[in-house]
Amino acid sequence: MFELDRNNIPVDKINELLQDLRRLNKLVVIDRKNEDIKKAKKFDNWQDALHAVLARKCHAQYLVTRNITDYSEVKDLVEIKLPENL
Repeated sequence: MFELDRNNIPVDKINELLQDLRRLNKLVVIDRKNEDIKKAKKFDNWQDALHAVLARKCHAQYLVTRNITDYSEVKDLVEIKLPENL
């Protein structure tokens, strides 16, 4: 498993994957701040908690993942859903 980031996927491929969302005006870009990391580090699995902190920050309705168990301690921040349950 890896993140959708420049360290793992070339920028042009990321842009290609996101172009439909951009075209439909459905892409939300969130700047990660030090305060977001501090909030996430209050949880045992802070890397996954950071996703939940950022989802809450942008008022996301859901955080969609196949890895539900890793998000059990942050379920109060944002509702966690499997893709097929949307």
